[in-house]
Amino acid sequence: MTTNSDSSYLDDQLRAFTRQVGKGTYSAARPCEGASRDFFLEVLATAVGQRWNAAVELRMLECGVGDGVWLDAIREQRKQSFTWASGFDVTPEMVLAARQRFHSLTNSRFQIGFLRVGDITKLDAFSPPKETNGRGGRYDLVYCYDVVQQLPETLRLSAIENMLAVTRQDGIVVILDKHRFSAHGIRMAVRKWITANTRWKRVPDFYLLARYPSMTRLARQFRERWGCRTSLTADARREHFALVIHPGKKT
Repeated sequence: MTTNSDSSYLDDQLRAFTRQVGKGTYSAARPCEGASRDFFLEVLATAVGQRWNAAVELRMLECGVGDGVWLDAIREQRKQSFTWASGFDVTPEMVLAARQRFHSLTNSRFQIGFLRVGDITKLDAFSPPKETNGRGGRYDLVYCYDVVQQLPETLRLSAIENMLAVTRQDGIVVILDKHRFSAHGIRMAVRKWITANTRWKRVPDFYLLARYPSMTRLARQFRERWGCRTSLTADARREHFALVIHPGKKT
């Protein structure tokens, strides 16, 4: 399948990613390592600033938690600071894998609030934490990794608006994804076309569900329509881009 529609994309995602969990592509044991991990942690640390390494509590939410691999990277990084982390994913088997990953968690400074099934396009999936320490029932950090590419373009802005709605005014929203017009994005588009239209399989079939966003366009839209301050960075290979949105800071 090569196209997503507002009415069918969710069923396509469920079938594809349930199948990949069954194949072992995603699992509770999948490691998080290498350049992708380093870039991910660097982006979060830079966005959050001094609070990242300070002995202060951070409440964070991952939208599209998958098998929990990125939350696990944060757990390993923030061993000396208290973290209250939650996540949701549209695929039940992914959520089960994430729960298995953290089932025997022993780090008392890293607490899981909830891991459950939820859709990023539905605000009720977010359920902000209860109000404590004057936080107003919102998160310090809300992020997603390779999730926007799975959504129809008509739903992308509203999904990110949901992320902003549960983030504190001095909090951070981070969108990590691949950029449509990077060299990697163009190369993958060609490989997907070949896979979809010929007998040569240049990428796995479930890659065909993803359509990389224009990260520069997303950044511009949030600056122009909502006045939020944004920043955009890329990893060394310019494969992954990170859009950081500051809800309380205006341009």
